[in-house]
Amino acid sequence: MALSRPFNDQTELFTCQICNETFKVPKILPCLHTFCEQCIHEFIISTGRKKEPHSTCSRKEFSCPTCKTIIKPTNTKSDIDTWAADLPHNVSIREMIAKSNGENKKCGACKRHYEISEAKFWCEICEEAFCDKCNDMHSRMKLSALHNVIPVEEFASLTYGMVVNAIPEHCYVHPSNLVDVFCCDHKIICCGSCVSTMHRRCKRVMTIASVMTSVKYQSLPEKINEIKQAVENLLKEKDQEKAGIKLATEYTEEEATKFLEQLKSKLDNLFDTFVKQLHMFRDEKYTSFNVRMRLLEQFGKNLDHWIRSIEVVEKFGTKTQLFILVEKIKHHIASNVSEITRVHQRDTLVELSFQKKGIFSQLETMVEIGTFKTYESPIFGQMIDIYKRCAGFGLNCYPKFENANVTFVESICVTGSKFTCGVCIDEKYMIIGDAGPQKKMYVVEKHSGCIVSTTDIHGDVKRLCYDKKSKQLFISCYSEELYKAEVKAKEIVKLTKNPFNKDHIGALFSSNNEVYVVVNRAIKKFSINADSNEMSTCFNTNTGCGLNGMNVIGKYIVFTTADKEIKCSTLQGKNKFCYKNEKLESPECIAVLSSGLTVVVDRANGGSLNLLSEDGLKHRRILEKFKNVNNPTDIWLDGNEELVYVAGGQYIDAYRIITDQQNDIR
Repeated sequence: MALSRPFNDQTELFTCQICNETFKVPKILPCLHTFCEQCIHEFIISTGRKKEPHSTCSRKEFSCPTCKTIIKPTNTKSDIDTWAADLPHNVSIREMIAKSNGENKKCGACKRHYEISEAKFWCEICEEAFCDKCNDMHSRMKLSALHNVIPVEEFASLTYGMVVNAIPEHCYVHPSNLVDVFCCDHKIICCGSCVSTMHRRCKRVMTIASVMTSVKYQSLPEKINEIKQAVENLLKEKDQEKAGIKLATEYTEEEATKFLEQLKSKLDNLFDTFVKQLHMFRDEKYTSFNVRMRLLEQFGKNLDHWIRSIEVVEKFGTKTQLFILVEKIKHHIASNVSEITRVHQRDTLVELSFQKKGIFSQLETMVEIGTFKTYESPIFGQMIDIYKRCAGFGLNCYPKFENANVTFVESICVTGSKFTCGVCIDEKYMIIGDAGPQKKMYVVEKHSGCIVSTTDIHGDVKRLCYDKKSKQLFISCYSEELYKAEVKAKEIVKLTKNPFNKDHIGALFSSNNEVYVVVNRAIKKFSINADSNEMSTCFNTNTGCGLNGMNVIGKYIVFTTADKEIKCSTLQGKNKFCYKNEKLESPECIAVLSSGLTVVVDRANGGSLNLLSEDGLKHRRILEKFKNVNNPTDIWLDGNEELVYVAGGQYIDAYRIITDQQNDIR
């Protein structure tokens, strides 16, 4: 697979990313990536899109090997074998290669008249080089007088080896027409004929000229550079994570090495002790043997002496002397034998062998000295900066209705609690309402689930709302109480009751220094900073005073109604959509993503998680049952919109919002 690489030098600019050799017959794609004609031809054939005999599913397109842009052939009716040949030549690269080889560019006009002259100018419209004389004639012609002509030496440096004419402006459906319209509903560039035939019912169709005047198409290189900077920042983070893996691996290896050295040292000490004990045993046995051997040696010497004594007495003494000597010898022999018998009667035959400890027998069969344990924790917010930069470029890279899904991350549990609601206050902490017997609010570390501070409250907490700018927390209760507090240093302080208590307040949400609240049959609001005793009515609607949900996104407000509907309207009450479906039996908890998707908790049958499309026309269930939460009462997002939290009972379940590749629709 060819990979996209930044332009570093001429060598790389002149190198085909398929064969890694200097371009031979360079062909340029509409995405402005260049390849050798033969290389791109072989790639097109190998992609598997070649039309087979009698096949009805072949696709008249291929993808760029570098950026994966889908490319349609210049002539959709042509055979796949000609697609590469039909691609435009990259004359810029071709001329740059020729110049680098010392070849002077020749005037194209003169060449056609069999004349040779050095080219000095390049016409970007005609895609031809001219000498001084031909350029003068070219500029005098009415049809070419306004063509953009530049010096040949500037041609390559200005275009970076790209040819803008490779971007086709003709409609693929109606090749004789230029594209001039963009269908916002289908995200398709087309011509007027397409609009009148295939996009008649589309609501958002704009001319390309009008689209290009919008702010989204201003300062395009700067906006793309912001995306690039975000990508480079993420690349640096990944490089640091990679370096962290390297350091952790080296540290773990060092730990294992130290352990092995300690083990070797311990084994050496044990071996030295064993050898000392063995030698002590040997020396003890040697001493015992020496005693016995000395007795036997002395007995042998005595016997030699007595033999000589008898021989002398027999030869030179009397029989009486011989008798006396023999009797003494008998006594001495008996005495010596008795002593030797006494010493040797406890003798044993010693056999010696090495006996391993049981643990060392296990060691012989071990296949590893140990294992390494990994501690993996999810990383959140990695893509958020890229998403934001892409949004500035007019791209929505967040999960879409068709491919959005969730995966379980973790649960927070506090035994005996009754979690009713929550809100994230920053990247690390969130506040949770507990309507259990203790009636408390907790500041909780999100990823560890540790409670860092606790605040008592007199009412049963229903909904929470946090304003990051003022760092104020607003709390609605199941009674008429509405409280506000400040959040400082991970603690809830200055908890006070708001003065207006005429309404039962449900969901609440802060936006632009105002707090919007759901009350019975109306949406109201009050200013965060003003010391007002009254709330003003935004608009009347069919809301109830029970459990409900509400989010403010830009100039729109999304809320649930007493009639089991999910409504979206302007802040002044002008309806955008109203969704009701019998499969959503109890939609009372919602969270709206910045992309416009609404995540809905259906509290019926223990609770499920659902997704409502941006236009409010369709919904689908993405989670049939929560991991631990039963009877859910609230849902909220983290600041990066990567995690969604669901509260109910003594549990809070956290889910990561992901893109399901199986449901991804191109």
